[in-house]
Amino acid sequence: MVDFDREVDVLVVGTGAAGFATALGAIDDGLSVLMVESTGRWAATAPSPAAGCGCPTTR
Repeated sequence: MVDFDREVDVLVVGTGAAGFATALGAIDDGLSVLMVESTGRWAATAPSPAAGCGCPTTR
């Protein structure tokens, strides 16, 4: 039997754009949230502006 020392209303697996949107929606509804990420940094697989996937540049 495994004992858990934390209970939350919503467990979000992954800290990409969808994970953050889910967490923010749950928090807005008054729920407790725990986000977990398997990589060493948050939003590790989300597109970044440096990769050319962000906001368009203006000249």
